[in-house]
Amino acid sequence: MKEARLGECRLSYAVVSIMDPQSSGKSTLLNHLLGTNFREPIAFKRKSQTTKGIWLVKAENIEPCTLVIDLHGPDGREGRG
Repeated sequence: MKEARLGECRLSYAVVSIMDPQSSGKSTLLNHLLGTNFREPIAFKRKSQTTKGIWLVKAENIEPCTLVIDLHGPDGREGRG
């Protein structure tokens, strides 16, 4: 992953995020719509291949500066104590 240089955005930016159940294709959708490069689960692998935590990237070639947030699913066991 390369450095995002968020300081270049100054005060003009948009934020896009998505929240849906675990393993529903959130990372894949963001990658296809916004040109991000979130790691996508490999088909037919264990469920532990889903997004863990919160990932933030700056979308390339979109104005205004667009920050994209990928969250693990709200039903993900990784977030439970």
